[in-house]
Amino acid sequence: MNPLFRTVALAFVLLPTSRVCAADLGVPSDHESKVFEGAVSFSQGLSGWALLIIGASIVTLVGTSYRRPRKWWARLIYLFFLPGWYFLVRSMLSGVNVQRAYLGYLFSNPPPEKLTLFKGAINDDALLQIQNIKLAVLCFAVWLLFYFAWWLWHTDPETQRGHLV
Repeated sequence: MNPLFRTVALAFVLLPTSRVCAADLGVPSDHESKVFEGAVSFSQGLSGWALLIIGASIVTLVGTSYRRPRKWWARLIYLFFLPGWYFLVRSMLSGVNVQRAYLGYLFSNPPPEKLTLFKGAINDDALLQIQNIKLAVLCFAVWLLFYFAWWLWHTDPETQRGHLV
């Protein structure tokens, strides 16, 4: 038998079985790695949005380029920022947990029976991150609704050159 033919035949026989052996040994497939990478990328995007919303809300509080309520009772609408910030911070912490679970998956190279633990952890933390960012956006939407209502129906005395008109 020709040695070249024997090598090619052996390669065709061993190649499919090497994939089966790699799966049996717990080597993660390319599809599983891509799924984890996609979840982590989505989580990083949500964390970026949470940080952006926190920064924008702080700029709104300290900024002076818009009309703001003068009466103390009207400024109470800004209390909606507190639960909004709380949910945004929780969302970012859940995003960190997603990344921690992914790094644990990468470093441990788990066998298939332990892979479900990493999938479950990433899934639970990603869901918690989404829920928290939804609640935060709801808090800021309620603030915006009250602010628009105040802006439309409240009349502050207009000032002209520093004097009340």
